[in-house]
Amino acid sequence: MMRNLLKFKVLPAAHHYAKAFCVLNIRKGLTILCCFALYVTTAHASDGGFKAQQSIAEQNQDLNGAIYSIMRWYEDVLKHRASKRYYPENIQNIQILEAKLLTTPRDNIALKVWMGYLKNGETKIQQVKENFVFDFNRGHRFVGLNKLSSKAIYSDASLGEYDVNYYQQRRFVYAWLAFMDDNANPKLLKKAIEDAHYQWEIGTQKFSGLLLQALNRRNTLMGKGRHFLRSIDSEKVDGKLQLTLLSSWRGVSPKNKPSIAKIEQIIELKETANGYKILRIKEQHLLPDIAPWEKLLC
Repeated sequence: MMRNLLKFKVLPAAHHYAKAFCVLNIRKGLTILCCFALYVTTAHASDGGFKAQQSIAEQNQDLNGAIYSIMRWYEDVLKHRASKRYYPENIQNIQILEAKLLTTPRDNIALKVWMGYLKNGETKIQQVKENFVFDFNRGHRFVGLNKLSSKAIYSDASLGEYDVNYYQQRRFVYAWLAFMDDNANPKLLKKAIEDAHYQWEIGTQKFSGLLLQALNRRNTLMGKGRHFLRSIDSEKVDGKLQLTLLSSWRGVSPKNKPSIAKIEQIIELKETANGYKILRIKEQHLLPDIAPWEKLLC
């Protein structure tokens, strides 16, 4: 088993404070990515700390879309389609070691990554620090990339798991979360959601039907809010890709009260030449975790 920390930290901005953490575990083909951990349930939030968390969620409402852009960028790097001026040639895998969300003076996600690449038949590792710059006021538009530093390192670590498939799956997941946050603009998943079946269970409420119809019913019941990824389990089942997502949700109920949720989704996907197509989704809202929101248990 190889364990690595991937930390997404939200720094102070305009008197709002929040913390978010990621832990990345890899073991025998099972990949788990835990991000933006919040311990929540489908209930109204009554403690004062929720308001600070809520404001961060509203302020960074397009965070999933921004992370989608990062996952897509690294996928393109591995496919040798991105700019080569930042990186070594023949990159085979990319491991994200650390990430920080910076909201002042501009919207940045600063990352430290390891890049495994081939040189003269040998695997080398380059450590790169860089900032992804976004404009969250203009649809999480990816503005540019600022390289901070790059250096060769010596390590026996094997980075084979962090390949094109790894980032392709995560690109899809963050696109799906961004789509659930604002399904009025389905451009990230337009082809993937056609004819998909969606079944959800929220407390005593249940629904099963076509994806857009089910998602609209779901939004009517839950109100407006944002999803934060906690974990991904990836496996092949009967020749199809199955992703099990655990996410947190914060928002405002239809009765205009702060509400929180812990959500498990099992998504069955068909791999196509153009990416993934959703076959079916099964969603269930789980019991609360007995733990502070700032901590991670994964």
